[in-house]
Amino acid sequence: MKKVKYLVLVIIATIICFSLSGCGIQIEDEVRKNISDVRYNLFDAKTSKLKTNIMCGMRENPYTYNGYSEEKCEFGVITVMLYDSIPNETINFTLNTSNQTYTGQLERNPRNGSFMTDIQTILSDDENLILSLEGIENDIQLICQSKNWTVQYEDAFLIGMETLKDEINNFFTKKKFNAEVYVKIIYDEKAILDNYFWYFGILGTDGTNVCVIIDTNGKILNS
Repeated sequence: MKKVKYLVLVIIATIICFSLSGCGIQIEDEVRKNISDVRYNLFDAKTSKLKTNIMCGMRENPYTYNGYSEEKCEFGVITVMLYDSIPNETINFTLNTSNQTYTGQLERNPRNGSFMTDIQTILSDDENLILSLEGIENDIQLICQSKNWTVQYEDAFLIGMETLKDEINNFFTKKKFNAEVYVKIIYDEKAILDNYFWYFGILGTDGTNVCVIIDTNGKILNS
């Protein structure tokens, strides 16, 4: 199965190279240089009181939606959604990994009421993660869901490139790619059951926005 998957990715990459390359430039390389946000993996857990996840990757810093991709940094964002509201604006947390402990405060996100923080680290898929939230719940074990997906972030990138190849060409002026790219893991924040999807999006410097949504088995849901 892995050999078949590898062959499929090679074919997609070859198609992209032949269908998009021109004027002596490698289109794929130019697009990769302008990735402003890429999510590598996702861990999650649910209890009777909350659901939580951690997403890791690289993203632009400062994070600005303007079509330009600037300096990048590592991130590891912890998100906690409580089923019952609390008056607190912060929650003290401890995250134990396989070889390190992170402590600090989760801050309320005014957009959706969740609590979040960034430990600014990319965690490996095989990390053993235990999260404790002061006054709420201790010893919550988070499992890496993304490592079992058929489509990983690199696959999502290549599928997005092939699906939007015509649109990608339109973002070029001569040899310059006038856009930034996002390869995100997305989900319904308030749903009881989480279904995760890949989002491959392009935002041009002129405000033009195109995207494709891909499920974790590789099915294209919209473009």
